[in-house]
Amino acid sequence: MVLQNIHKLAVRETTGEPALDKLNFKVKSIKGTKLEIEIDGGSKKITAINMFKDDGSKVKKGGGMGWGNKYTYDFQDDISKVNKCELEVIVSENKVTVPFSLEEIPLP
Repeated sequence: MVLQNIHKLAVRETTGEPALDKLNFKVKSIKGTKLEIEIDGGSKKITAINMFKDDGSKVKKGGGMGWGNKYTYDFQDDISKVNKCELEVIVSENKVTVPFSLEEIPLP
């Protein structure tokens, strides 16, 4: 999912994307090299997040931390002027039961 003009989302209660709004995704702040977000399920719901400069190059991620539904991503460059964010978010999960089981699994 691609979010354009991500700075405008920092003051909104909705992203305009139904899948993200269902997860209560909110951009809390974008300051310097940090992007602070809130999403139901926390960082377990986000499988990838990338910020892109105007020339299309990706801003390198430095790491992230968080607790509960709030998470902060650190980037190596200033993202205060970056407008494009690309997210991979888990919107639903299915549990699959297989018709067999193993008591022991041999390891190499």
